[in-house]
Amino acid sequence: MLTEIPTVQEPIILWNSGSRVVELFHEGKVFGTAEEFVPLKEGRAGASFSLITLRGPDVIHHHNVGEEIYVLWRGEGKIFLNDEILPFTRGTGIRIPPGALHAAKPDGSHELEFWCISIPPFNPDDVIYNRRGQRW
Repeated sequence: MLTEIPTVQEPIILWNSGSRVVELFHEGKVFGTAEEFVPLKEGRAGASFSLITLRGPDVIHHHNVGEEIYVLWRGEGKIFLNDEILPFTRGTGIRIPPGALHAAKPDGSHELEFWCISIPPFNPDDVIYNRRGQRW
């Protein structure tokens, strides 16, 4: 028996080619960038995504509401997740639930690039920094 597949009345385009680059810094020092892909219409997207480039360690932080998924694109590094340090290699995907302490850093002097998918869309007011900062 064949099941009828529903047709989509209107294609939904969540993002276009527009993006903005935000510098990531701690104590006056830039350690990376986030290229944020901007939704076409506010409130339409259930998620946002960014290409994160780290030249140094991220600041340990958590989100009260947001969940994130990191997928490594280029480079190698480590990820700090709730006091555990894990290898972060190409193709690795890591789900970071709300409340989980996390940060990433490249190995050596090479950059680390990864996709960050934020659900709901990223809100800078939902970033709570840990007192350890970048020391991990």
